[in-house]
Amino acid sequence: MNQRPIYFNSGEAQLFGWLHLNKNIPLRNCGVVICNPNGHEYIHGHRSVRHLASKISDNGIPTLRFDYHGVGNSTGYDSDNDRINQWQKNIVSAISYLRSAYGCEKICLIGFRFGASLAARVSCFEKINFLVLWSPVVNGKKYIRELQTIALSAQDTQSFNKNGINSAGIVLSPETIENLKKLNLLEEQFEGIERTLFIHRDDLQYDDSLVKNLKEQKIPVDEINYSGHVKMMAEPQFNEVPEIAISQISDWLIKQTTTAVESDNQLNLKEVTSTIRFQFSDNDSNQYIGEQIHLFGKNKDIFGVLSFSYKILNDKPIVILLNSGSVHHVGPHGLYVELARCLAADGFTTLRMDLHGLGDSGLKSGYEENNPYPEFAVSDVEEALSFLKDTFGQNQFILMGICSGAHTAFHSAIEISNEFNIVETVLINPLTFRWVEGMSLETSSQSTTRHFQDVAYYKSKIRDPQNWKKALKGNIQFRYGLKVLYNWLRRLFSSFFNSSSSTELSRDIQKLFKRCPSLSLFISQNDPGFDLLLSGAKSLVVKELKSKKIRVQFIENADHTFSALKARKELIQKIRSQFKRLFT
Repeated sequence: MNQRPIYFNSGEAQLFGWLHLNKNIPLRNCGVVICNPNGHEYIHGHRSVRHLASKISDNGIPTLRFDYHGVGNSTGYDSDNDRINQWQKNIVSAISYLRSAYGCEKICLIGFRFGASLAARVSCFEKINFLVLWSPVVNGKKYIRELQTIALSAQDTQSFNKNGINSAGIVLSPETIENLKKLNLLEEQFEGIERTLFIHRDDLQYDDSLVKNLKEQKIPVDEINYSGHVKMMAEPQFNEVPEIAISQISDWLIKQTTTAVESDNQLNLKEVTSTIRFQFSDNDSNQYIGEQIHLFGKNKDIFGVLSFSYKILNDKPIVILLNSGSVHHVGPHGLYVELARCLAADGFTTLRMDLHGLGDSGLKSGYEENNPYPEFAVSDVEEALSFLKDTFGQNQFILMGICSGAHTAFHSAIEISNEFNIVETVLINPLTFRWVEGMSLETSSQSTTRHFQDVAYYKSKIRDPQNWKKALKGNIQFRYGLKVLYNWLRRLFSSFFNSSSSTELSRDIQKLFKRCPSLSLFISQNDPGFDLLLSGAKSLVVKELKSKKIRVQFIENADHTFSALKARKELIQKIRSQFKRLFT
């Protein structure tokens, strides 16, 4: 892997990043700092950003991509003050780190969407040689309206109110919103930039006002139109890397740079910071916790971040969080980061990891990347358990994941070696209990899961008396709902009279209980996970619910990935409360 995970300081913040450089290629005289987009675009664009960094570094240009303060693996909170200025300071710190690491003569900032806006602002007061702006946000007020539109479409009715915006997982305080409204790149004065490259989407009519503004300021501007923005920003399991645009950016940078003069000012990887310590505060805890970055496995190419407590004796089981779909290890909307830190504060050391071909882990030879249900998932989990056991001397583990991560946790608990002690398996919104190649990634099991999604939806609707009035008046859609529920009840009663060992799911659950004492499910109100469980193993599930070997908790007003802030908080609290009951 020609990339290295690092931590570096930015004021009081401790930022996480990746340094990319191919040592087999002569070093060039320019370094690149990539400025991430924010919110859901940060999650969805992660794969493309990683590919861009790798492509550029393969040409001998050291490249740093990183998480801003309060985003991803870096320290900080959504509610912190002065976030816009803080993020700009983070970019300056990243530039300083890259310069000190490789003695870069020149610097290029590459920004995606709002990251492009931040990069442009930084270039107004920091010496920047080259600027690449990928679909930049020019006007903050328009950006706020965009976020409001996304927020108002969410299930959480409080997603946009006087307390700020919760838009597809990004939380903006009122102060941050007011500062964003002041953003207008057309009012900025850009000096010292040798050349700028604009990357325009070809699916929308772009605003060329910033291009004209830069040209009026005598700054040379090049422009590229690219296709595939929608695919690049699709849900992580469906997104596609815009390889042509990435190659064009890389080629453009090669033209602007030269081979560097020989220098001994090269980064000593032995001195890279791999552990940070910071104060973690929430309603239940106020203490210092630590985080470590690790590359493990046979080829040292599986990546994970370990969260742990400095205060509480770490004698509790270690928790492993597994990829939700193709989202990298921070989890959907950053949920895994907050969950891991909360659990660490409670004394549960927690590893959030990427399977091979996902997030920041390497790609296994002979396989394609971005598959949320890879056939080697269980062996990757076993590699993680072996690493944790050997490193920390702990042999009690909790496996947990959302969606495909639940599937990985379930089958890992069944199939891994007996030398590892799995004490709890936690499934959050599973969409299937047995993945078969060819199933749709949209629903995991095509018509079967679609049926149970319909069931969950109409079960919630049927409680409302107004919907019964619609049915009596001949509302066709609601009649369809009654038909869905009727078919569900038939399947449910049929499964109840089956032998507890007669279904594949029943046999899998029984295998799990031979290895693991209990199975917990946390299910969103309208998600099909529990109905899938009942349909596949009704009599066994009823029996084990009574014995408390199976535990189920529901989260109301939550979607599949807990995009609403309130739902994320409730899920985390329920998990913490259950772990405290079971392991304290």
